[in-house]
Amino acid sequence: MGLAWAVMLTLFPLKSISAAHLIPVGLAFFYVFTLVFIRSVVVDLRDIQGDQIMGRETIPMVLGKERTKLLLAVLTGLLLLALVGATALGWVSSVGYALVIPLL
Repeated sequence: MGLAWAVMLTLFPLKSISAAHLIPVGLAFFYVFTLVFIRSVVVDLRDIQGDQIMGRETIPMVLGKERTKLLLAVLTGLLLLALVGATALGWVSSVGYALVIPLL
């Protein structure tokens, strides 16, 4: 689901991409993907018993609760570092700092 959202919101609107836009577009793609992925997995964590009964193979079922939480923490940390770093280096506008708020 995260991949679908990221493609639809960041790649489809592009008419063309230049080297100057590669980092901002890549960061936007990673941002959208990570937020949607985290939300989906958190819902799966909450509904783990229902998924077991239905026989669904979700990430929390395959990795377990603790590894799934670790995965989400690592993805959140990577996105946080990418946003702050890209904004500090001037690769994206100062709005990058505001985009950290949903991560917290």
